[in-house]
Amino acid sequence: MDTVPAALRWIQWISFTMYSNKALVQNEFDGLVFPGGALYPTSEDVISTCNVGNPEMWYCILINVFMAFAWILLAYLGFDKTSKPTFRLK
Repeated sequence: MDTVPAALRWIQWISFTMYSNKALVQNEFDGLVFPGGALYPTSEDVISTCNVGNPEMWYCILINVFMAFAWILLAYLGFDKTSKPTFRLK
């Protein structure tokens, strides 16, 4: 995030990709142990190193659902305000 301009850093918080990726990594790595002297011996080490542990998986899913409904509502309101009927029934 150091290379992203400060004026654009807020975009990460409305990104479906960020929350989906965090939920995916948490789901895939939860409870794993990597034998054989791996760099990260447990899945908790991987999650904390990648900085994807916060918010938790179910919160990420709920945030994605909420954002989907919010964008649909905004699109509906925008179309409702800007579009006009093409014909009228008498």
